[in-house]
Formats: sequence, structure tokens, C-alpha cells
Amino acid sequence: MPTVKSSDLVDKEEVGAAALLFAQGVPNAKHVKTCYSKVAGGWSLFIYVEKGKKFIEQEYARNKENREWEFYAA
Repeated sequence: MPTVKSSDLVDKEEVGAAALLFAQGVPNAKHVKTCYSKVAGGWSLFIYVEKGKKFIEQEYARNKENREWEFYAA
């Protein structure tokens, strides 16, 4: 099982702030969630966007090199 580096978790506050800033640019964003995946070895961002009476989940992954959020299409 992959191990979590302490440097990855130290970034938690920075990641949270970057996620909120990024979500401000997404129209109709109502909820933001970040999580660290040991398996993927990086941070994910989930933005829940209101579409009529429903919410659509948009997933982004954090690029480790440039620290930008990139749309994740599974």
C-alpha cells in the first residue's frame, strides 16, 4: 500500500484555500470537498454544481507540478 508523505498532508490548508478560490470561478457551485487519495497519490476536488433541481458532481485532480486543478474525466 502506498505511504502518505508528510509533505502531502502539510499542504492541506494550501489545498483547501486553492480549492475554494478555484470554486469561486465555477458558476452555481454550492459545495466543495477535497480529499487526499493514498492510491492515486494526490489531491482531488469535488465541486457540486446546481443544475435546476439537481446537483452535478464535477471532479478535479491537483497537478503536483504546477499546483493547478485539472478536470478529471474517468
